[in-house]
Amino acid sequence: MSTAAEPAAGVAAGIASKDRRRLAFIDACRGICAAVIAAHHLCLYGPLPEAAAALTDDGGLFFPLTGQVVEFLREHGRYAVQVFLVLGGFVQYLTFPRNKLSLEQGSSYLFQRYLRLAVPLIGVLALGLIAQFASATLRPVTPYIEEFSLPHFIAQIFFLQDIFGYGGLMPGHWYPAIDLQFAILFMGAVYAVDRLLNFRWLRRFSRDAFLLTTLGVIAIGSLFFWNRDSVHESWVVYFLGSYFLGILAAAVFDKRAPWPLFAGYVVILGCALIVDFRIRLVVALAAAVVLLLGGLSHNLDRWLNYRWLTWLGRISYSFFLIHTVVHWLVLSVGHAVTGTEPHAALAWMLLAYFLAIPAAWGFYQLAERPSLWLVAWWKQAAIPLPNNRETVAT
Repeated sequence: MSTAAEPAAGVAAGIASKDRRRLAFIDACRGICAAVIAAHHLCLYGPLPEAAAALTDDGGLFFPLTGQVVEFLREHGRYAVQVFLVLGGFVQYLTFPRNKLSLEQGSSYLFQRYLRLAVPLIGVLALGLIAQFASATLRPVTPYIEEFSLPHFIAQIFFLQDIFGYGGLMPGHWYPAIDLQFAILFMGAVYAVDRLLNFRWLRRFSRDAFLLTTLGVIAIGSLFFWNRDSVHESWVVYFLGSYFLGILAAAVFDKRAPWPLFAGYVVILGCALIVDFRIRLVVALAAAVVLLLGGLSHNLDRWLNYRWLTWLGRISYSFFLIHTVVHWLVLSVGHAVTGTEPHAALAWMLLAYFLAIPAAWGFYQLAERPSLWLVAWWKQAAIPLPNNRETVAT
């Protein structure tokens, strides 16, 4: 699995309907990060980005600068995933059930989360397979799906592809698996804490304190051990240090934890960076600090509250899933028509990027919205979560 591909499925739930405007900043961040990630992927694969990057040696000002942008996005665009991790932890903590969670309720939530992630993923896998079958005619720049087998496909739709050693059928599809693992870990921790608090000698601890301690110990282990070795990338513990920044920001914002707890974790993170510096953790820390400041200053409903940005955030999961298909098709056609001429390569890349946005809207209507309807139907049929705040954004 490679961390070169990151997406927008990370914000698992929303805030109460009366607070919907508070999601404006979160949705805007998701939209911006999805755009950066799509650009990162566009600059990463095939001969056309290589040709466009060669424009750094072109004369003048515009084209050399464009080549530098391509190189920058290729190398550093992947760090946008850290914002999604922080947002995922932030919103997950704000929306978990306040009352004790039963096994049936927790299982129902996780199945809803699976449906939300899997239905659009299966849709884009079908499109990817169709594109693969057409590849001989299109003379693709690279094979879209290099190897396909039924066990690989089954592992993919159950988000087990990296655990079983297959890798993703398509670029970037490791992230929904990590998002689902985070939901399992978080709700499992909530369920375990609720059971432990049944013991009389543990009742003097608050539920939030117990939950934050449990997740915090694992997060610290991530900072000093799991996150330092890419062999653990298939598991959520590799990313938990960043998720926990969002969780703590939410706890402080919602007055369920004192701010020195957040500051103490930042000090621990700083020590982890001294041991092994990782720019991804610096990006996650910056995102968490901005998010916490926005919440404490009551600006989550004001910052970046632009309709087009919140719209892009709303379709960001569809954008993440479909953009690689669109980019692959357009760049394959471009390569067949103009080869690797640098200026033409840049034009084809821009066309591919901007065509992916309306394609994402169409995919949202045809695949992602049905997944939301399916989740809503299951909620009506299943045991509801106790006193859970309304889900308004995923």
